[in-house]
Amino acid sequence: MKRALLIAGLIAAVAAAYWWTGERAKAPLPIDTVAVTRDTLKSTVVAEALVRAKSYPVSSERPGRIVSVPVREGDRVAVGSVLAESDSTDVDLTIEQYRAALNTARLQESEARAAIIAARTSARAAQAKARAMVRVAEAAVRDTQRGTRTEVIARTEHELAQAKTLVAEAARQRDRAEKLFAEGVYSQAARDAARTNHEVALAQLEAVQDGLNLLKAGPLPEDADVARAQLVAAQADLRAALSLEQEIAVRERQLGTVSARIGEARLALVRAQSERAKLTVRSPVAGVVMRVAVEPGAWANPGVAVVTVSSREDLHVEAEVRSEDVHAVSAGQRVELLLPGDSSSSLVGIVERLSAEAEPKPDSVIRSRIVRCRIRVEGVTANLVPGQELDVRFSSKWIGVLCVPNGAISLEGAAPSAWRVRDDTVERVVVELGVTDGDRTEIVSGLNENDQVVAPIPDGLIEGRKVAPRAGR
Repeated sequence: MKRALLIAGLIAAVAAAYWWTGERAKAPLPIDTVAVTRDTLKSTVVAEALVRAKSYPVSSERPGRIVSVPVREGDRVAVGSVLAESDSTDVDLTIEQYRAALNTARLQESEARAAIIAARTSARAAQAKARAMVRVAEAAVRDTQRGTRTEVIARTEHELAQAKTLVAEAARQRDRAEKLFAEGVYSQAARDAARTNHEVALAQLEAVQDGLNLLKAGPLPEDADVARAQLVAAQADLRAALSLEQEIAVRERQLGTVSARIGEARLALVRAQSERAKLTVRSPVAGVVMRVAVEPGAWANPGVAVVTVSSREDLHVEAEVRSEDVHAVSAGQRVELLLPGDSSSSLVGIVERLSAEAEPKPDSVIRSRIVRCRIRVEGVTANLVPGQELDVRFSSKWIGVLCVPNGAISLEGAAPSAWRVRDDTVERVVVELGVTDGDRTEIVSGLNENDQVVAPIPDGLIEGRKVAPRAGR
């Protein structure tokens, strides 16, 4: 009996609760509403930015271990400034070896040239003396055959006078060469050539004098044999003097070999010095060091940048606009460029273009996305340095747009929506949102001007619910 009474009581309680809930659901829900109106929206977005310019990633032309990096990020560098250096011990040793080989070859070349000059001078002197002796001997033979004539003696005396003049001039040139050699102006080869020329002139003078003496003395019966013997000897001396040209030719071929060795040594030295230069990384432009990718002790490889230098070519600003703020940015828009730590002064920029897609923000802890924006700087840019951080202020104004307070917009579900009031009931309307100023948001589609929408939206609001807008709201 008690159990039946308990069950009956529970049923009655559930029925009463159901009745009370139903009656409550039938009661209008008090809400606040606002009208959809047209107004002017203003938005200001501040984005982080960097001053950018054309960058040059610089790498080593030759692999090696880095021993010096004399620059740091932010340093200004000139064209040709040293950015990094690799170990050059092996190359330097090779350069010294090639330099020593080149110096040795040059010394050998100098000695060979001096030897050729001396040999050529000696050969010419010997040939001139031999020819003179041949002429004298030939004249002696002729004289023994036909007797001495007055005109022959006169001609020989004239030759003797000329020979004396040549001896005097050769003596003067010899004395001058001796003096200049002592002063370090002439080389030893030049001095020796002057000495040899003087000796040749004396020999020629002596030969002419001897011939003249014979002519004046007149021929003897036995002089014919002597003259012929002297002619044979003089001709043999001339052949011997002429054969010296072969020795000179051999020396000239040796000089050619030495000269070729000099060319090879010079080329090898130039190549080694070129390889040494490749171990020094230099800046191709004047600019600012943007990134140093190595430290001493690291290994450098060709094609892998060790330092990146940015010049002032194509100077511009690159801003990182949050994807949710990109509505406030458009191509051709004028913006303010705020210098760090100096919000009172700014430069003016013009938005040139925005990237087509949003990308994850680099080094961001949260999963935020950004749109990169390229900005052209107007006016003087002397105070801007590549790599410098800036803030960019984007200010926008939209006149006469359809808008509602942000509290009237629900972001729950697959698309944004608003609750429109009609005939004291609410209906959920999917809306397309536009720009916002932080408090109000543009309604692109879904609502009309003067529509009444719920704001703020209470919890548990359902489609078709009876509502009672509060008075004065």
